[in-house]
Amino acid sequence: MSANTLPVAADDPPPVSPARARRRILFIGLSYYSYSARIAGRLRERGYEVDYHAAEDRSFASKTRKKFLPANYAARLRLYHERILAASRAAHYDDIFFIQIHSLAPELVARLRQQHPAARCVLYNWDSLATHDYRPYLPLLDRVFTFDRADAAALSLPYLPLFALPEYFSTRAQPAPRYDLYFVGAIGTLERFDALAALECFCRARGIRLRMHLHCSPAIALMLLRERHYLEGMTLRSLDTPGIIALMNDSAAVFDFPNHRQSGYTMRFVENL
Repeated sequence: MSANTLPVAADDPPPVSPARARRRILFIGLSYYSYSARIAGRLRERGYEVDYHAAEDRSFASKTRKKFLPANYAARLRLYHERILAASRAAHYDDIFFIQIHSLAPELVARLRQQHPAARCVLYNWDSLATHDYRPYLPLLDRVFTFDRADAAALSLPYLPLFALPEYFSTRAQPAPRYDLYFVGAIGTLERFDALAALECFCRARGIRLRMHLHCSPAIALMLLRERHYLEGMTLRSLDTPGIIALMNDSAAVFDFPNHRQSGYTMRFVENL
């Protein structure tokens, strides 16, 4: 896969010719860092007209409400999705594209199909079935792709691994890197902290130069510190793409493992590959 292409199926339409009417896409995607926004931008570069909506609000306030006030969060999310349907009702869409679909109620996806009966509905799933079971949505979709090889085999779906942003294709490792191994990721559970603590202990005992950037939410950081758990590299700040690339270029190898049960490669692995 080249740096200038997004993963597309062989029977997907080619880039739109200026002489032809522009295909219009309703894109509802997981707002995960900048990935969905970048995909929307790349589709526009290829000549498509794209209306992009985040599938859910991933701000700190929203995550806190989801954790501590789940019923209130669910009601707000439903109203937000209803507004997306209302805003799109008068438009004509050739394609409806989802990255993750589990946050929308199946009946809302069915209504969206009724509003746009001629549109092709496509899902690209970035999580395994063990994390989010999207099988109830399959009858509502025309094409489904998954990043998880085991799920693809189990459901007879096309397997489509994750991708890297174009910036990663121009990385150049230093001839004498400062670190032997690096890890960038989030600590969301005590189990993940324990695994990273074991990695840190392993590297220290063997003289392996390890650099970790461990993003913690305020709630997780407070929970860990109360239990007197700390690792060098813990921070409330996430690392942006230039920061990840700089660390990649200054390291001999990467260590990564998923937060969830999956057979699909992680984004970090694909970026390094």
